[in-house]
Amino acid sequence: MELQDNNRLYRPVRTTRGKDVVEQECEMLRVKRRCVDGKPSSMEELRAAVYRNISEKVCELRMAQQGMHRARSELVELVRRQVSHGGTEGRSLVATSSVCLIGPRRSGKGKLVSCALKEVTRSGGVQVVRVELNGSAHAKPGAGYRRIAQQLAVFCTVDDEDEDDVVLASALATIRQALIHRKENQVFVFILEDLECFISGGDQQMLYSLLNLCQDPKIQGVLIGTSTLHDVKDAMEKRVRSRFSNREISLPGLEEACQSNEEEQLS
Repeated sequence: MELQDNNRLYRPVRTTRGKDVVEQECEMLRVKRRCVDGKPSSMEELRAAVYRNISEKVCELRMAQQGMHRARSELVELVRRQVSHGGTEGRSLVATSSVCLIGPRRSGKGKLVSCALKEVTRSGGVQVVRVELNGSAHAKPGAGYRRIAQQLAVFCTVDDEDEDDVVLASALATIRQALIHRKENQVFVFILEDLECFISGGDQQMLYSLLNLCQDPKIQGVLIGTSTLHDVKDAMEKRVRSRFSNREISLPGLEEACQSNEEEQLS
C-alpha cells in the first residue's frame, strides 16, 4: 500500500522487523488522520511518536518482568521441593505446602502460577494436577468439595449448600483417598483465587480442610492462595494460621514496578 504525503510517495521500510511494525503503525495512524498536539502530523512526527510509545511500553514490561521472574522461581522451587520430599516423615510440612501470592488485580498472579507450573512440568519427572477454586463460589465446604471432586473425576454425593457434617466428612474422605492413590510423580496444586473470601465468610472450614490435606504425609499437595490484600492472613482463625506458612510472594503493579526500578537506579 502506498500513501501520498506532501506530493511524494511513502513506502513502508522493510529493512528490519521492528521498523516494519513501526511503519505499519504510522500508516494506520496516517489513514485515521491522527493528530499530534492538535495539529496535522507529518509521517516523521508519527513515526517518532510510535517509537516513543513502544520504547516506554518495553521499558515498563522489562521492569515488571524482573519481579515476575523472581516470583516464578520461588513458586517453581516450592512445587519441586514438595515432590522431592513427598511422603517423608518429620519434614516441615507447614513451611513447604502453602504460599500466599499477593498483588493488585491484573498484576499477573494467575499468569504467574500457570507459567511456574508449566516450567515444573517441562523439567520432566513431575505431573502437576491443578485444582482451581474461586473464593466467591467455593468458600463453603459443600461447594468446594463438589468442585474438587469434579476436577479429580471422583464421584461425590454432596451439594453446594450441603451443611450436614456426616455428608461433608464423607465427601472429604473420598477426596483424600483419591489424592492418596496417586502416581508417584504426581503433585496436586490447589489454587485458591480470592483467598480473602475463604477467610471473611466466618466459616474457614474449607481452607482448614485443604491445608490438612496438603500437609498429609501421604499426599503431595501444595496450596497457592491469591489475594489483593496484604493483610489477608490477619483474619485467619488460629487453627488455620498455624497450618498456613509464613511464605508470601508480592507482585507489584506496573506503576509500582516502574517506580521501584527508578528508585533503585537513583540510589
